[in-house]
Amino acid sequence: MKPRVDSPANCIRTQSGAFVDLLNPQPETILIEDIAWGLSGTMRWCSQSKTNIPVAVHCLRMVELNHDPSLGLEMLMHDSAEFILCDIPSPLKNLLPGYKIIERRLMQVIADKFHLVYPFNENVKTLDLLLQDEEWDSFRYYVSMPSRTVLYETFMDKFNELMKKRIKLLNSYVA
Repeated sequence: MKPRVDSPANCIRTQSGAFVDLLNPQPETILIEDIAWGLSGTMRWCSQSKTNIPVAVHCLRMVELNHDPSLGLEMLMHDSAEFILCDIPSPLKNLLPGYKIIERRLMQVIADKFHLVYPFNENVKTLDLLLQDEEWDSFRYYVSMPSRTVLYETFMDKFNELMKKRIKLLNSYVA
């Protein structure tokens, strides 16, 4: 049996084995594979809907319903801090000011690592709020969800597709 590895103070260990420091997150500890895996298993609304809806499903729907191709990666990654912080409902977040600081700091590191502009464009928040009500109504009754592994692979494929577009766009500015 392998000895237990204790997490350093203020750190959460991810499935890849990286330790993410919640108070001082570092880009090298943020891996897209951990984000995709975490969001594929993190349920929205504290699992209070009839169907457990992974955050990854919501993020993929954001991309699908987005009408601005330049915001695709932002739509996919807008809830990416939840890979490690979970999906905390807004009423509880509002009672935890320290959580919001940690969330913003983590989102900034994620945004910087993946070439995103944070805070995100207002259109991201607008679609997020629209989908919140629509998803709650749509998923109030049992709906079959893909497995965590399928969601992980779908999220990774979409991320890779959008990142290639982002890199091509960034390179066009340099040329």
